[in-house]
Formats: sequence, structure tokens, C-alpha cells
Amino acid sequence: MQRGYILLEAMIGAALVATVLVSLLGHVGDVSAESTRQAREMTAQQLAIREMEELRALPFAAVTTAARVAGVTPSGNTRNLQVGNSRYQIRRVVTLGTETVRTSSTFDITFRDIEVEVSFPEARAGRRSVFARTRIYRE
Repeated sequence: MQRGYILLEAMIGAALVATVLVSLLGHVGDVSAESTRQAREMTAQQLAIREMEELRALPFAAVTTAARVAGVTPSGNTRNLQVGNSRYQIRRVVTLGTETVRTSSTFDITFRDIEVEVSFPEARAGRRSVFARTRIYRE
């Protein structure tokens, strides 16, 4: 009679351990996918900042949507870039504006607004985007 209880306890214990392991292994896949998504998003943020800083380094008159950056002239306002196993699309929009400043005298300040969007494929959401914006003024 005692041997039957020990066998039953061992089977119940094994079933509990198997249940816990199966649920943990299910979360490992989720953690791995989230880690990959975060790595892609961080790369996209770095690409957006790099694109924006390279545009800021150009002379004011050269800052346009079609400006040559990193040795590449975009077709239209987008260009594609392969980093590791991921393909990123970099889109930029540069708009010219003026602002009137009134102090003891009135004068206009010319500026360019730069918006950079870097998008990348994501399994669940289709595509995910990261944005960076800045404004540069004519000296």
C-alpha cells in the first residue's frame, strides 16, 4: 500500500514540474521576441538621430529633403538601409519657414524644420516607426 502512494506522489510531482516548465518555456519565446523588438527600436532611434545630426551638419542652404547624407542621395524623401537582419526605411521631411521677431525692431528669422521617421518591420504590428524632430536656424 505504501509503494502505491509513493508512485502516485512521484507522478503528481512530475506533472506539476512539467506544468511549470511548459509555462516558463512559453514565456521564454515572448521575452526573446520583445528583446528583438527593443533592439530594432533602439537601432531605429540611433539611425534617426544620426540622420538628423548629419542634416544639421550641412550648410543651411543644403538642408533639403533630397540632401545627400552618409554618401546616399534618397529617392524622393526616403531611403532604405539594411542593418544586421533588419531592413529600415528612413523618411525625412524638411520644411522651410520664417518667424517674425519683435524686439526694439522687427526682423524675420529663417529656419528649417526637420522630421526624420525610421520604420522597420515588426511581426505583430506590421511596421513600427520612430520619429525625431529638430529645427535649425540660418545664422
